[in-house]
Amino acid sequence: MKMKEKILNLGFKQFLKTPFSVVFFLAIIGLCWLGKYLLDSQETEIQAQKERIKDCDDERKHDKQLLQDLVFENKRKHKLEDK
Repeated sequence: MKMKEKILNLGFKQFLKTPFSVVFFLAIIGLCWLGKYLLDSQETEIQAQKERIKDCDDERKHDKQLLQDLVFENKRKHKLEDK
């Protein structure tokens, strides 16, 4: 219990002189790096999803245009047959 009380009663300058300060700052730096890494990987995944959505949208537009062309050709064919 005395060791815990001693650690809690340390001032900041005294804390910097202890080995715990190195571990503490390394832990903070590690957490910051991990957070940045996770955010970057999330951003990369979002960009990949946007590209996939764009590709699917372009493909859908192309398919829609083909379908419209087929319908138009089919209507024209029926009109020519009716004449």
